[in-house]
Amino acid sequence: MAIYAKGDALERQVEFMAPAGSLNRPIFTQQYRFGRVPTLWFDDGTILQESEAIMEFIDELVPDPPLKPDDILDRARMRMIVRLADDGIVGPLKVLFVNRDPQRRDATAVARALESMADGFDRVEHYLDDGGFAVGDRLTLADCTLVPAIWLVEDFRRFFAADSPLERRPKCAFYWSRIPQHPVVRRIIPEMRAHLDAARAARIAAQESGQDAAPG
Repeated sequence: MAIYAKGDALERQVEFMAPAGSLNRPIFTQQYRFGRVPTLWFDDGTILQESEAIMEFIDELVPDPPLKPDDILDRARMRMIVRLADDGIVGPLKVLFVNRDPQRRDATAVARALESMADGFDRVEHYLDDGGFAVGDRLTLADCTLVPAIWLVEDFRRFFAADSPLERRPKCAFYWSRIPQHPVVRRIIPEMRAHLDAARAARIAAQESGQDAAPG
């Protein structure tokens, strides 16, 4: 989202490479360092990891259009929502990833993750602006974190018969009714759908062949 928001000039400088296979395979950890995505490689061999750091770098590399609010307090609020979404929503979601299979599910871990995620959404609900963007009146790095987080939760909750986190959280629900209208979000959601469907197909094929598979 951050790259797309900066326009064609930056997008032409970046080559997108999807992981080939499971994140825990030795070849992956050798290439991506610590088995983490996203990883940003530079031509001189330098690497940068962690979504927040990469997004901040992108925003400073190409300052127009800005992905941070002009006001210093709003910028702090933006970073707060990034942390709330990453720690409070994406963090518990990782527990659900590995417990998707009901036959091998750790019910206690799932219950704790869902409770922690609910708390994360409560915090986002409290601090979220009510004008259609996470903070302020334009797309920011907070949206670049919150959009995929909500989208993934809405997709994965069906594996656990969990209620939508948007229920009983009116600001989150309003946000999710509006933000998909933004051109960048309208572009990224079908891409996330296609890549997740492909990952799930690869996982099923790998399971059938007895190999490890990437989460999906």
